[in-house]
Amino acid sequence: MPTVVRIDLAALPWTGLDGGIDATHEITMLLRLLELGRRSGHRFHFFSTAASLRAFPMSAEAILTEGHVLDWLADGDEATDEVLEAFLENGVQPTGAGLTRSEFLELPDWVKFTCGPGQGGTQVKHFGLRIEPLRDALLAGQTYAGWLAAAGVPSDESVVALDPASLFGLDPTLKDFSAWLNQQKLITLP
Repeated sequence: MPTVVRIDLAALPWTGLDGGIDATHEITMLLRLLELGRRSGHRFHFFSTAASLRAFPMSAEAILTEGHVLDWLADGDEATDEVLEAFLENGVQPTGAGLTRSEFLELPDWVKFTCGPGQGGTQVKHFGLRIEPLRDALLAGQTYAGWLAAAGVPSDESVVALDPASLFGLDPTLKDFSAWLNQQKLITLP
């Protein structure tokens, strides 16, 4: 079964100070994931908020230079006209929206597909998540080993979502994640 690894980027330089996403951990894991992709030949599908993209513009360049895909992480808190502007400023023409909740706002015309919980609307192709995102699984009490095991179960849906900051605390060298990846046939969304 083909699998899409959806990697969500949402950190800002000041987050982590108040218990939010630790930007240092997210950027560290982004670099490690890019290195893993380079060594293994795997391509990942990254989704970033416009705010995170503006705060860390080098992330877009690094992701695209390494041959990965970058689209919008639609958390519902950003004005859609500002989102497109932020991506275009960084040389990215997004076509998809990674949804973070089942109910969502009206999507802009440039969104051709969605990926996440819920249905994603009727005007675009929607890819559901096969398992809950890593951060949500951990908050619900699931172990990292259990999350990886569930991610390896064949299913009609093929998207597995993770966030680098959670991965940092569980598998900072990406040893277990790399072993899991080697058992998957990875693809990117359209």
